[in-house]
Amino acid sequence: MRPARTILAVLLGYLSLLAVELAGVLIFRGIIGGEFVTFISGLVAGAVTARVAAARPLLHASVLAVVIIAVTVFAAAFKRAPTPGVPAWYPYAAALLAGAGTFVGGALSSREKPAA
Repeated sequence: MRPARTILAVLLGYLSLLAVELAGVLIFRGIIGGEFVTFISGLVAGAVTARVAAARPLLHASVLAVVIIAVTVFAAAFKRAPTPGVPAWYPYAAALLAGAGTFVGGALSSREKPAA
């Protein structure tokens, strides 16, 4: 597999995570919890990454999960002021939920389809 395809798969997965997260927060604000939106956006991101990656789709989804966790933890660790009403541990839990969703989405998307 070419490195460009690998980078594209992870980048598109990350962008889909951001897009679904933003849409979910805007559409479902107050209706469902942010944790559910975070997990679903991870599922979509993992599926997109696995579909774009031609070879080893679960590995690519796993790499994306690690990237999501690392970026979120890094951002939370260096945030200056806490957000009012949000516990200090919440960004870390959200990172784990998004990472788990990404892995599950990649696993579900990379399963072989039954022969028709």
